[in-house]
Parts: sequence; C-alpha cells; structure tokens
Amino acid sequence: MTNQKGLAPIVIVLILAVFIAGGVLAYRYWPSPVRTQESKTEWSGTITSVNMEEGMIEVQGINQTIRSFVLPETIIVDKRNNLLSLNDLEEGNFISISGTYQMTGKMTPEWEVVIVAERIKVLGECIGEGEEKTSDIWCCPGLTLIEQKYCTKCGDGICKFPENQENCPLDCTEISKPVSIRIFIDVESFDLDNKTFEGQIWAEGQAEEKNVKVLTTDSTKFYRTADPDGEKEYFTFSEFYALLKNWNGPPWPFTVKGVLKEESVIKADEVFMIAQ
Repeated sequence: MTNQKGLAPIVIVLILAVFIAGGVLAYRYWPSPVRTQESKTEWSGTITSVNMEEGMIEVQGINQTIRSFVLPETIIVDKRNNLLSLNDLEEGNFISISGTYQMTGKMTPEWEVVIVAERIKVLGECIGEGEEKTSDIWCCPGLTLIEQKYCTKCGDGICKFPENQENCPLDCTEISKPVSIRIFIDVESFDLDNKTFEGQIWAEGQAEEKNVKVLTTDSTKFYRTADPDGEKEYFTFSEFYALLKNWNGPPWPFTVKGVLKEESVIKADEVFMIAQ
C-alpha cells in the first residue's frame, strides 16, 4: 500500500506532463482556427473549382477563399428551391453556403474559411466586365464593383468609364499626383531593410488581385484610430510590422495616402486603419 501511495503523485505528474507536452505540440503544429462554430449567416462567392471525387468545392469570397465539403446530406437548391446535386455545381456559379465552419489565417490579403456545408444555394452566374449589376450576384473574380452598379477591372492601368480618380485612383491618378487608396496589406511582403510592403486594393468591399507596392520613409506616419478626428495611436515601421505579424483573424483594410510614383507604386505619407 505504501508503494502504491508513493507512486500516485508520480503518475499524476507524468499524466500532466503528457497533457502539457501534447498541448504545446498541438499549439505549435496544428493550424488553430480563429473560431469553429455553426454559421449564423451565409457565406457567398463564386465557384472556382469542383472536385467530384473528394466532394469538395472552392469558392472565391470577399477577401477570403472558401473551401467547402459537400456531403451526401448537404442540401443543394437553385434560386427557386428546386433540389440539385453536386454534379449540378459548375465553375462560375455564384452561390451561398451555410454550415459548420472554421476560419484560419493571419493578416494576409486572403484568409481561409473551411465549411462543412449543410445548405448550398445556387444564385446564378457572376457578372462580367463592363456589365451593370442589377441583382445580388457578385462581379466575376478579378473585377471590382464601382458606383455600386458597374463591374470593371480597376487596377489594370487603364482609366475607362465609369472609372474615375475617386472610385479607381490607381488607374485614374497621374504619376507624381496625390493618391489615397485602401488596401489589404500582405505581411509576408514586408522588406524591413528598405521599409516597403505590398497589398491588394480594396473597392466597395472587394479586394483586387493586383498588388500595390508601398514605399515609406522615416517621415511616414503609421497609426490607428477609432475616429479620423480623434486620438491616434502611432507606430514605428517595425512596430507596425509586428502589429500585423501578430494579428489573428480576418484582415483589416488600411488607408494609404501619398504620391503615385509609378504605376501601382505609392510613396506613402500616411498609413492608417480606422478601427470600429
């Protein structure tokens, strides 16, 4: 009995050690989601690929890639609620998905959502370049919605109607002129020696595929604020990089104000976010 009592604390310590070690390994090597839960809203986007064998579809949503498992019990319907199957899903279909999901990723232009789909609704084809948006269907991938009604390729270096300096500043601003844009910053693009980084332009809730390079100097101001006219929290370039590197969750758009040095290259005077 004495030996058994003496062994009990040792066993407890060993069990705790195993749990702690397992937790450390899981934390280091398992891609931990921001959260995993039942979706209260529908995720929407355009199908970019369909894998019949694996029962998997990939969808391009607003600023995130959606991968969805389509199970035999997944309900798939069209706009009139007629039942469909996985075989009816095609690339280019604009759909909405609900189910159990995980969100993973850090402060990058694209973060990922993985959904075990309970219900998929096929809404139609995406809207092409130059076409007017007359429904809730998205512009096709690579296009931007401007003036809340036109799908256009803002960021291709061509300023064409209905693009202008306000709704498509990169295409419609002259070199060496002031410019202000909103971008999703790619933290992996930071060059700490030359103080530059890149990002994707943001227009009416949709990120563009084309990257923008941002040049900064010692006089560039980095800050975040809850109110444009309120108190500002300032950062150095290295502090700003650390902020984004350690950011968990969905990416946040930043405003870059400065001068257009050349196509898609901005020399920044200010880089800031307005936190809600």
